[in-house]
Amino acid sequence: MNKNYLYLFAFLFFISCTSGKNDFESGNYEAAVAKSVNRLRSNSKNKNARETLARAYPLALKYLTTQVQNQKSSANQFKWESVLTNYNKLNAMYEDILRCPACVSIVSTPKNYLPEAEEARRNAAEARYELGMRLLETRTRIDAKKAYTHFRKVESILQNYKDTRQKTQDAINLATLKVVVDKVPNYAYNSSISTQYFSDKMDEFFTRNPKMGEFVRFYTTQSAGNSAFDRPNEVVRMQFDNFNVGQERRQERVEDFVQDSVIVGQVDVNGESKNVYGTVKAKLFSYEKTVSITGKLHLEILETNSSRTILQEDLQNEYIWKSEWAIYQGDERALSAEQLRRTQVREVQLPNQQDLFVEFSRPIFEQATSRIQNYYRNK
Repeated sequence: MNKNYLYLFAFLFFISCTSGKNDFESGNYEAAVAKSVNRLRSNSKNKNARETLARAYPLALKYLTTQVQNQKSSANQFKWESVLTNYNKLNAMYEDILRCPACVSIVSTPKNYLPEAEEARRNAAEARYELGMRLLETRTRIDAKKAYTHFRKVESILQNYKDTRQKTQDAINLATLKVVVDKVPNYAYNSSISTQYFSDKMDEFFTRNPKMGEFVRFYTTQSAGNSAFDRPNEVVRMQFDNFNVGQERRQERVEDFVQDSVIVGQVDVNGESKNVYGTVKAKLFSYEKTVSITGKLHLEILETNSSRTILQEDLQNEYIWKSEWAIYQGDERALSAEQLRRTQVREVQLPNQQDLFVEFSRPIFEQATSRIQNYYRNK
């Protein structure tokens, strides 16, 4: 095929697309109207666009008004939202045509449905509002969550409708699961160990992340006392058990190292200094001291109304404290840089039990917060 024909075909296809002709032939009358109006704004004499608009607008009008009548007669409780959507489409076509002088000459009397749209808007808002109110009256958390969704929808349809804002707040208050995280008690079997570090970390975490999901709110013991609610829905309790510092274990390893081709001196050869190469040796004594610290955190979640235990888990952890050092005998040039670094380290004494408890509790904190988050994620 000749290239000129290809270019012509492509041009004609582009014109038909931008004029809305293809959409009209496919039965998409709204899109046909929108594209023909847009085309006529840039070229008021475009023949395809003029013909498309003249034919598409009456059909789009008929199609959308028929949809409205069908929706009004349906039993769908949210039918007015669909009615409003179609009235908005009709009014959008009306506005588009009025803002296009060439279009007004083709569709001289475009029709608006502004009063009908406002009536549909109020009916749609009222339907959602009534449903939200019925759900809110049950005073159950599940229904309150649904009511909250409906009141939010009312606000998106028609702002400031009746007392929707107050009802939205009432719904979220009833729907929100209020969870108090109790302060972690000190380890019962050792008065020298304080859980203050762990408790502070927990308070910091829940103060920084009071909400985990739209309908769950966490309170520390202190913040709960400053809040308006009388009683939480649930309580999270944690307690350390079986904290144990094991026996010290020592290991010693002796290794011999040899390094060849090392400069060990110099000699004078015919008045010239020459390097003397040889083999150097060293004996490395490596020491390792370890102590195993074990224990668990007992985690439980209780429902306050029934005192029922909802969740109960033991979060285990083992922390290995370690001290490593080394000494050597012989020539240091037989050792690597890392081996020499180890010889600069001295034996470290075992920290006190409080410091060991803090290190042991760090991973437990991550386990506990992760488990709590996962449990409440979809509540």
